[in-house]
Amino acid sequence: MIEYSNWKILKSEFNEHAEEYSRVADWCNENQEYHIELYIDENDIEWYRTVKNPEPLPPTKEEQEQNRARAYQQEVDPITSHIQRLRDMEQTEEITAEIEQLMIERDAKVEEIKARYPYPVDNSENLNYNNAELTL
Repeated sequence: MIEYSNWKILKSEFNEHAEEYSRVADWCNENQEYHIELYIDENDIEWYRTVKNPEPLPPTKEEQEQNRARAYQQEVDPITSHIQRLRDMEQTEEITAEIEQLMIERDAKVEEIKARYPYPVDNSENLNYNNAELTL
């Protein structure tokens, strides 16, 4: 496939290059790394050109808190509910063993979610919130 990372055309010649513009727009939509924008050079000439998209900003602590809360609700809470249902039953060896296994699974799921949605590191004070625990 042709790469259009350094592509540009004069705006005044758009009609002659409409098909090419369409191919470039398709390329931008496919690779999601570039977009087409109108550019005015130092001579006030208007161009259409491809421009690399900026790198996305990392999620904020608040966004990661929301991501974690959503993941805990969807992935951890069902395990906790299952554990609770089992605790309501007669505690045979099999039930106790299943509860212990589910607790291990739940703890592993919590750690996986923390790794998937890490809190940002605040380098201004050398604080790392990834594994911080709230203490009152």
